[in-house]
Amino acid sequence: MVHIASTDLMEMYPILTESKIETTCTIYDKSKERIGEQVLVNYAFGHPESSLVPLGTQVTLINHGGKQANAFIAWNGEKGDVIENGHSYLYNSVEELSGVAEIVFDMKIVALADIKEGAEITLNYGDSWQEAWDEYVAWFSKRIKKDQNIRSRQMT
Repeated sequence: MVHIASTDLMEMYPILTESKIETTCTIYDKSKERIGEQVLVNYAFGHPESSLVPLGTQVTLINHGGKQANAFIAWNGEKGDVIENGHSYLYNSVEELSGVAEIVFDMKIVALADIKEGAEITLNYGDSWQEAWDEYVAWFSKRIKKDQNIRSRQMT
């Protein structure tokens, strides 16, 4: 799990200087207007009421299928304890989770119907994700028309 203590940490600002001196950190100019938000959690599962983001490997590669999704996420401790591993950290606090040393399996992907071999597994990320994605696509489309040479750090 990753703990994001404040959403302010995800805000991006222009770089203060383009120094020729190599440093290990970048200095941002917070006196300027915010230019966007980090997309660090774009490929991680989260919840607006939690500052914790569970990390996984292949599960983050499951695409958004919207209303046509063929699977859903089941969390340990919900729907009759669908995961039988003896652990349930769903309702633990950040402080309680900081003491957990082992890797735990607290969620799984459940098919809504039979999925044929070779078919893509998709989840419904929810309406708020779709709205944010649509806003990003609109913003990026306008930006790319203005400037064809966008550096990767500007793509937020």
